[in-house]
Amino acid sequence: MFLGNSTHNLDSKGRVFIPKRVAGKLPADSEGVRRVLVCPGLGDCVSLYTEAAYERMREQLATGTFEDPEILRLQRFLFPYTFEVELDSASRLLVPEPLRDMAGLRDEVMLAGLVDRVELWDSARFAAQAAGAREEFLRLGSRWAKGQLGRPTPPDAGPSKGGPL
Repeated sequence: MFLGNSTHNLDSKGRVFIPKRVAGKLPADSEGVRRVLVCPGLGDCVSLYTEAAYERMREQLATGTFEDPEILRLQRFLFPYTFEVELDSASRLLVPEPLRDMAGLRDEVMLAGLVDRVELWDSARFAAQAAGAREEFLRLGSRWAKGQLGRPTPPDAGPSKGGPL
């Protein structure tokens, strides 16, 4: 599970340091090499997934039919821009150039843990999108506490016939 955040510099080669709290949760192969799947994120960010977490996400996307134009558009954008990347011996991750360009990653990068993935954001963009997040969290908090978040709100049926309100 990935939680928390930290800020790091993107070096001139497009590499970002991955802290131990994140790198330690990435599976290593028999030679100790850690790999992640790096792809476009929702919003102006890059998402990092373990192979298992990416597979769960891929299965959700694969539930649509080939005839569904929305699913096809998602697949045609996501999969060609997904890269398997190894962490180097200094625990740095090379963010592929197309993804750096899409997310506007230049100098300072925010790593944000979102349970099943880590998102990489330009620090200024992250701060801008997070500006109203606390208010939104508080606004949605009561629905979340009741288990209603993410479920459609039932239409107002009005008073029932013959019974009290």
